[in-house]
Amino acid sequence: MSGVELRSDHGSSDYFASGNAIQVEFDDRGCAWFIGANSTPGFRLLFHGVDLFNTPAAEVFELFCKSEVGPVPPFGDGGYTFCNQVVTLWEADEQYDHHASDGASTRPVWAQIGIGTPDYLSAIRKVG
Repeated sequence: MSGVELRSDHGSSDYFASGNAIQVEFDDRGCAWFIGANSTPGFRLLFHGVDLFNTPAAEVFELFCKSEVGPVPPFGDGGYTFCNQVVTLWEADEQYDHHASDGASTRPVWAQIGIGTPDYLSAIRKVG
């Protein structure tokens, strides 16, 4: 990725930016097939104008539900993959709310939000 500092390299995954905010996974051909953004202090991820790491996990889930085709299961904080969009939400928890001020109450925020290719979706369906 041009202009973004490579922070670490773990075989088929590279991590970029401060706090490993961006994860890029590569397929067997060396092509990126998944990009995940991690909830880290100072990092913003916008979708339709919404700052996804400064929005409660349930609201982010509902935002992606609006763009999904077909039925979706009820909200759960463990994670979810929107198959038509190939968007993943992973582990909603209060520890990922980096926007709460000291002493302020926190809310569950997604640890990682990612996008993948159709090949990535096929691979994760085989494993889980």
